[in-house]
Amino acid sequence: MHVTFLDYLLASVALSGWCFLHSALIRPAFIERTRTFMGSYFKYYRLIYNIWATLSFVVILYYFHFLKSPSVWDWKGYWIYVRLGILLGGFYFLWAGAKAYDLWQYLGFRQLLGGKTHLTLSKSGHLSREGILGIVRHPWYTGTILIVWARPMDVDALIANILLTLYTLIGTLLEERKLLNEFGEEFAAYQKAVPMLIPYLPPACCNSLFTFFFKKRS
Repeated sequence: MHVTFLDYLLASVALSGWCFLHSALIRPAFIERTRTFMGSYFKYYRLIYNIWATLSFVVILYYFHFLKSPSVWDWKGYWIYVRLGILLGGFYFLWAGAKAYDLWQYLGFRQLLGGKTHLTLSKSGHLSREGILGIVRHPWYTGTILIVWARPMDVDALIANILLTLYTLIGTLLEERKLLNEFGEEFAAYQKAVPMLIPYLPPACCNSLFTFFFKKRS
């Protein structure tokens, strides 16, 4: 298959559109309007959202894979061990995050069974610094970035990785703003004490990015 610029453009637009909808459909303002519209059926929303997000993302990734574009980078020789280390690190952050988070809420089953949800994904519903959350504030986002960049790189993978990384970073900042609005000084203190994405990096480094991003939006 001969891949053209239009193919890359269509794939990029599809993934960018998915990222936009994935974020927009869980914005607090949209959620509140949806809650009012759906009434007692709102308890199904998170589950439906997850099913849509998963299936549509798989379709878009298959389209990217279908392009079969030229290789840019492959993990060969001793680089295989570097890749293995990155993958293990990524899966560790996902696993550790899963231990700290309330997976029943994330998947939508808690809302379905009990009709209630927490403000955060922590099992207590409050801000937590237990486990991995005392090392990074968003372990799933860290794990996601590591895993997507650990795969063999062709042109379509490079484009997808750049878009997904940008979306993850923007999503992290938006999540930070939501938590800051909900928890105020408690979350501000958490920001100052624990790095956002990179373990042991001084928190002020990423916090300055947060301040810059929302300086004219607050």
